[in-house]
Amino acid sequence: MTDTRQIEPILSELRAALQEKVQSGERWIELCERVAVEQDPKKILELVSEINRLFEAREKRLAGKSESRLPVNE
Repeated sequence: MTDTRQIEPILSELRAALQEKVQSGERWIELCERVAVEQDPKKILELVSEINRLFEAREKRLAGKSESRLPVNE
């Protein structure tokens, strides 16, 4: 029988990670919508920089996942 005290910290971590994923997934769309209507060039640059940062972080995450799936040559 599994003790719920052992499971709860793991579930909390999973919930937090899932929430972060959902928020970051929607965040770039929100930022693009803001860029589309923004008039201030400095603010546009800030927004685009944040979009780029989100995409670069995603690219690194995906690259790490694909590298971990490569077979190890012995």
